[in-house]
Amino acid sequence: MAAQEAEGPMTADMEEMEELEFDPNCEYLEEQMFTKSSGNPFEDFGMVDSDILLAKARLAQKITAVMREHDLTQEEVGRQLRVDQPTVSRITRGQLSNYSIGKLMDLVRRLNVDVVITVVDNQEPRPAHLIVRDPQDDPLGPRQGPGKDETPNKDPRREGVPVAMVRSVGGC
Repeated sequence: MAAQEAEGPMTADMEEMEELEFDPNCEYLEEQMFTKSSGNPFEDFGMVDSDILLAKARLAQKITAVMREHDLTQEEVGRQLRVDQPTVSRITRGQLSNYSIGKLMDLVRRLNVDVVITVVDNQEPRPAHLIVRDPQDDPLGPRQGPGKDETPNKDPRREGVPVAMVRSVGGC
């Protein structure tokens, strides 16, 4: 009790928590405390056009990643992107409402990063999605862009996987 008095009085909630035996399966809870993420935080919060918002965020993340990888300032990146420093600042802070996906893809390409778009039929009983993935995040590893005699998405493991992907192809 001396330790409790030193930290302040124990509240009723704290006493209740102390009495609970914690079960890793949370069977003692009457209601669920956590919801598993869909992988898209915009969708988890019920935002309209969540797949587009996530695609824009991933493209902005790629701009930020290139900036950090090459130790560039926002002003230096702005020169490469042909935009001013405040625009780079807004993009790297996720203020993307004034930028279309097309504009962000164009900016990513100006940093010498390929943007690969693959269009596939939706085989799922859900609305079709727009997905942007970085090859480092792809569980099947980096995709290779189509060569002269290749068609996109030849890898049978990737058949039917809807992806618009960002792939680095060199330095700035």
